[in-house]
Amino acid sequence: MRAAIEQLAQTLLDAAAIPNRPPVDLAALATFLGITAINYQANMTEHGRLDQSRDHAVITIRGDLSPARQRFTLAHEIAHRALAGPHHSFIAYRNREIDSNETEERFCDDLAAALLLPHTWVKQRFEHRLQNFSTVRHVAQLSGCSLDASVVRLREVLDWKPSLLRFRRHNDTWRFEAGAGVPYNLHGHIRSAPDTSEAFARRGEHHVHIALSVHTNRLVVPAAVDNTTNTALVLVDLTAINAPTAQANPRQQRRHGTVTTHSAPNQQ
Repeated sequence: MRAAIEQLAQTLLDAAAIPNRPPVDLAALATFLGITAINYQANMTEHGRLDQSRDHAVITIRGDLSPARQRFTLAHEIAHRALAGPHHSFIAYRNREIDSNETEERFCDDLAAALLLPHTWVKQRFEHRLQNFSTVRHVAQLSGCSLDASVVRLREVLDWKPSLLRFRRHNDTWRFEAGAGVPYNLHGHIRSAPDTSEAFARRGEHHVHIALSVHTNRLVVPAAVDNTTNTALVLVDLTAINAPTAQANPRQQRRHGTVTTHSAPNQQ
């Protein structure tokens, strides 16, 4: 399936005469696929919507999303159009969290990532770069994607090891909020440990050993940390950590390669 998605993304860009390097011209791709309008609307419940009939196809994006989130959502709705073609009437919605069992939604997320971060470009530009914050930020800056989406794509294309974890400060403690590129067997199993906060004693980017609660175990693993007063990003290799293979905690869902804890404040 992955190879088919990569090939479809390349075929679409080639057919629309769009260079396969960021920033990809999504408006041109939408026009090529027959999208008649792209609108931005405040106070939408969903992140994006594709409304199409035989004589029109309109994409609507929620206006208060971050630019990176708007861009990914637009690519996702374009993927729906590419998948369905112009001859079917339907309305497709995209919310922030999606069920990992929704095959079409997962497909459109994966195709969106392949369009925004073309495989060949990622491999040529970043195959020999260090697996660190500098590389992730460079990918995000060039592509207009979020850090989350950049990490997920680096893991897909280059077999990167690190996952990206986000923490937020609540009073005197730090709580795990979301993760991108987290191995599937760990979905729903990651939490802050009682002493996780010790990793964020100093601000800025630095290397530490961070304590995490994984399933019922406290683990201490090396990580790169970049934190401000109230938020922290952590790049950490979780590939060697095992957890019971089970359905993800219902309080957590996958989101374009991320795990999001619903009880924590939204971000991006």
